[in-house]
Amino acid sequence: MEQETQYKKVMELMDQLEDLIDESPTTFSSKVKIDKNEVMEIIKTIRIELPDAIKKAVITNDEREAIVNKAKDDAKMILDDAKKRAEQMTSNHTITKSAEATGRRLVDEAEMKKRKIKNDSVLYADRVIAKVEGDMRGVLKEMEDTLNRVNRTRKELDDLKE
Repeated sequence: MEQETQYKKVMELMDQLEDLIDESPTTFSSKVKIDKNEVMEIIKTIRIELPDAIKKAVITNDEREAIVNKAKDDAKMILDDAKKRAEQMTSNHTITKSAEATGRRLVDEAEMKKRKIKNDSVLYADRVIAKVEGDMRGVLKEMEDTLNRVNRTRKELDDLKE
């Protein structure tokens, strides 16, 4: 949800930047000059790159969920297998104690494997999402800097009107 909000904010900033550029009067003064084509090209590039970053974040989240679900399924299969083995071993009274111990050991091992797989997948997904978030923050910072430069230029243009 936070990524969606950031994406909307970035898109709004780009729209504002485009409006500012489109509404900026052109001047022949040597004091201020905006290369409109260059700024518009930057905006087009950001529009192309930003959705890919968001797609990567969504894909990473989906991958994390798939890994966690697979870990749960694997753990359930291991637990079910352990229970079946334990039931089979307990059918004979002389091996009941051995079967109970083996069953507990298998259940414990399955639980440990499940926790490890889950923890590893969560850590991996967190690292990838943090990287994507950092990339998005960088793009947002660049856009805010560009917007600030455009606002300063507009102010300078307004000052020239006097």
